[in-house]
Amino acid sequence: MVQVEVLIVGGGIAGLTLAQWLSGLERRWLLLERGELGGCLRESDYPLKWVPGFADISGRDYVARLLAQVPTEHCRSHTTLASIAPSPTGGWRGTLSTGESWAAQRVVLACGVAPYAPFAPHPRLIVGPGLMQLAHLQAGDAVAILGGGDNALEHALLLHARGCVVTVYTRGAFRASKAMYQAASHAGISLQPYTPVDELADAPTGLCLPQLAGQPVYAAVAVYYGYRPPAILAEFPALRGASGAGLAAGVDMIGDMRENPDPNLLLAQGQAAQLAKQLDRQLA
Repeated sequence: MVQVEVLIVGGGIAGLTLAQWLSGLERRWLLLERGELGGCLRESDYPLKWVPGFADISGRDYVARLLAQVPTEHCRSHTTLASIAPSPTGGWRGTLSTGESWAAQRVVLACGVAPYAPFAPHPRLIVGPGLMQLAHLQAGDAVAILGGGDNALEHALLLHARGCVVTVYTRGAFRASKAMYQAASHAGISLQPYTPVDELADAPTGLCLPQLAGQPVYAAVAVYYGYRPPAILAEFPALRGASGAGLAAGVDMIGDMRENPDPNLLLAQGQAAQLAKQLDRQLA
């Protein structure tokens, strides 16, 4: 059995920052990550423009620097919770997807969020940010972008610079920052507010939007409708409080799972650092 003081579920920026701090405080921890360590930033080549002291560092390089400071022998990638329950002697216990048993005094959920789209998967459908997802698109390709926030317009600008013919549809008004909206407008990108897209259909050369006049056909449709938290609380009801709301005693949550109104990397890392100090005071 693996016995630690803190079980961290999620190996993105928040989970890794918590692990780094707990290591510095000489606390015993185990971190689980269902994919590769680093979360959504691990494959990101976007510059992180707002991180003090790291001007224009990419998400990939930022993750690499953080991983260099974390004892990764205590991290388990491609590993998830299989079961979890309160321990009769206090704390929590359960099993991992690897079959191992574990026990911990505290559990911290840092599972992040996943990009959301209401459409069925399709080879020409792109969901959520990521340069690698756009790599196959070439100059002259017609691309529809669904969403009205900064992510949608930033990807529209990237594709426009590549020579793609880009149209952005949003259900209501655009929510992007003034600077991003102006940049897209000045670039000549077609912006279509108050134009909901509720259906996609196959066409011989791509995807079409059948509810729109003329049924335009696109080489790809990219959706930036935001994110949804993972289903871990539904999968493991024991993590919830006695009333079904909130979290059970001995369970904490950090990062994007907290559905902060203005999520950002610095906020996630700040929550992790604050929780590490609280746990250090509270653990026996």
